[in-house]
Amino acid sequence: MQTAIFSHDEAVSLIHCAVYPNTSADPSIAEIGVVVGLLDMNDEVELIVKFQSSVSQYTKSELISQFVIES
Repeated sequence: MQTAIFSHDEAVSLIHCAVYPNTSADPSIAEIGVVVGLLDMNDEVELIVKFQSSVSQYTKSELISQFVIES
């Protein structure tokens, strides 16, 4: 069973992975993001994802519920 919080090792292993919305069977280039870093705030690790036009940060539960992770 996975926990709802990224461990540092798990987060680091996802750097450079592509993500796209789980609602998109054939995502456009604008929908695809790349995990570019991590942020450790308030005892929770969040991933930083760079999209074509924005940068966003996600907790593990947010990322898993909204995106497919291509490793």
